[in-house]
Amino acid sequence: EKMLDRLMSVLRLNQAAIYIAERCRATLPSVERGFSPEFLRNLEAQGAGQCLIEMAYRRGGLATLRNLAEMTDPVPPVGGSFARLKEVLLAEKIQHLTAVSLQTRDRNFGVVLFPHDDRAFSSSQIRLLLALAMQIGTTLENYVLMHSAQRRTKEYALLTQIGQAISSRLDPDEVLRTIHQE
Repeated sequence: EKMLDRLMSVLRLNQAAIYIAERCRATLPSVERGFSPEFLRNLEAQGAGQCLIEMAYRRGGLATLRNLAEMTDPVPPVGGSFARLKEVLLAEKIQHLTAVSLQTRDRNFGVVLFPHDDRAFSSSQIRLLLALAMQIGTTLENYVLMHSAQRRTKEYALLTQIGQAISSRLDPDEVLRTIHQE
């Protein structure tokens, strides 16, 4: 939420969202500002958000949709449902949208969505957006790695406790005799 708020203040926007890919949602949340409460749920439904993630990723990290009501399915087709995406965005009265991919070399975490008027971002704003998106992608990757490491540490500690509990109930002489026999 703080990252989204900072992006919105830098770009002086009233609406924006960070939409996280499905495989990362167990660790990272999607967040929005200035949209209806069901906006993110609607993006998740029927692959609409996944369509946008793939579109931005395939276009080098940046996808700009203009005059959404008049757009047809992109060529080549992307995963997810473009028709459903279009329906969700038009329900939010979004005609023009820029999506910036949150990715690193190894992972694609999702996209940041910026609705705007018919004037898209300037070239300097686009360079800033791409640089910030790369930094956010790196931050998200570090967070996921740390979260995973903490989870594994807890699992190993639990396994150690289980091993200690089991070994405390074993007769060491019996264990040594069995090892010697085997």
